[in-house]
Amino acid sequence: MLARAKVIDDVIESRLWDKIIVGYLVLLSTWLWEDPKSIRIFLEAGGIGVLVEPISQTSGIDVLVQGLCAFLFAICYHFNREPGEITRKTLHPIITRLGGDQLISRMARARDDDRFRHINPDSIILPVPPSAVIASKVVEGEVWLDWGFVEFWKANYYTVQRGINADPDAVASGPGDTTELQLVISSLRDVVRKQADELQAAKAEATEAKKQHQLFAAKQVAGDDLQKKLDALQVERDKERETLQKQIQDLSAQLSELQEKKKEQEKEQEDLLVFLEEVSEKRRRDKATMRTAGLEVSEDEGGDEDDE
Repeated sequence: MLARAKVIDDVIESRLWDKIIVGYLVLLSTWLWEDPKSIRIFLEAGGIGVLVEPISQTSGIDVLVQGLCAFLFAICYHFNREPGEITRKTLHPIITRLGGDQLISRMARARDDDRFRHINPDSIILPVPPSAVIASKVVEGEVWLDWGFVEFWKANYYTVQRGINADPDAVASGPGDTTELQLVISSLRDVVRKQADELQAAKAEATEAKKQHQLFAAKQVAGDDLQKKLDALQVERDKERETLQKQIQDLSAQLSELQEKKKEQEKEQEDLLVFLEEVSEKRRRDKATMRTAGLEVSEDEGGDEDDE
């Protein structure tokens, strides 16, 4: 239950796992209280390793999870009265190795945690730290513990604390009112189930948020590729435009040259027409002078004069 196959880098997922573990520890603490038979089954099923590992960690463990593990381990030691493979004498060397004061310190740190201290009869909803806000959505609060378990802890804390340092052969003392405790246990079980459902829903929401983020990232990559293609196409179009502009400039220069030559040809034609007109005028004058002098004018010359 408490072991993780890999280190969870995602703060949100790590926090959700811690909440689930806290829910199970709360359930087991109330369930195994004053129940030696269930404690024997739990211990023989591997419960010792499940609890000892987080208790002995010096870092990378939630203080609330660690304190609840120490609390549950103390309960198992205090009420382990059934004969079996794992007895109080079996557990006592483990307590000696971990240190009774160390176990009490773990529980004290959990008791002093804000998620424990701020629980009251009127409110069990706590504000969510900024680092645990899911996918940048506003979350009003979260639930770690309920008031019933906090009262249960406070009522039995010193009993458990004394039991840790008790001799393995000492007789365990009970809380007094078993009927009332059973009601508390029933209430806590309902709360734990509700919390488990809420945690499952939050985990599903976090998974969906991750999928949306991955989809957005994929779209972003596709957009970047498209932008690169557009940029390359723009560069190609710019080169083509520069080539066309160069061709237009060359053609414009050729056109200007042709227009200049045409003007020169037109000027030459105008000069030629003027020259021909002057020649024709001089010829007419010569013919008139010849007639006046009584000279004969050739038919061609006369024809030319008539035409003129």
